[in-house]
Amino acid sequence: MAKVTAERLREVLDYCPETGVFRWRRVTKGNQVKAGAVAGCQGKKGQRRVIQIEGRLYYAAPLAYLYMTGEWAPNDIDHRNSDPSDNRWLNLHPATRSQNMANTRAHTDSRTSVKGVFLHKETGKWRARIRIENRSLSLGLFHTIEEAAAAYDKAALERWGEFARLNGAVKLNALLSDADRFQMCRWLMVAKRRKKRVDGDPRAGKLATAIIDTVEQLLAIGGTA
Repeated sequence: MAKVTAERLREVLDYCPETGVFRWRRVTKGNQVKAGAVAGCQGKKGQRRVIQIEGRLYYAAPLAYLYMTGEWAPNDIDHRNSDPSDNRWLNLHPATRSQNMANTRAHTDSRTSVKGVFLHKETGKWRARIRIENRSLSLGLFHTIEEAAAAYDKAALERWGEFARLNGAVKLNALLSDADRFQMCRWLMVAKRRKKRVDGDPRAGKLATAIIDTVEQLLAIGGTA
């Protein structure tokens, strides 16, 4: 069965970029619901929403990307704040599988609750480790958990850039409201449009690139609570 097209998706569903909610515009085969009803179902809090369209199941995030851009994402869709139930447009961006996995929280069974940091029982020190392409690489032993966390953050940022989930991001995230992130997304779109218009002006292009890099980094860090 072929995937739904952007045109068909917009015929049967409305998507609100500010809330991330899909609502039915019309009833489709197999979906006996009222127009205006919230589309799909979701399990526990934090789980991905699933929407059935004409007998085929889809996750909401890829549908949001299709709705907004007119095409399917080439790979995964990453949630900036690591909440797969939050499908607001400002919280979504395309990613490879490794980039998507980089933006995940520490495992629930982690004794430290700090990503990439483990207690080294033999020495009593803190070991920093990072997983790259299914290989676990040691970043060294440290006297404090903060030093180990910083080592992981540095390696993750160098490897994955804006997709890295940083341990030091929690403080910044507390300072950024949804309105702040929405405004930064608007700045980002303006800067990207300006960059396209000033290709012949190196100075203006450099400034636009600097703005894009700064805002993307703030969004990546601020969205990783």
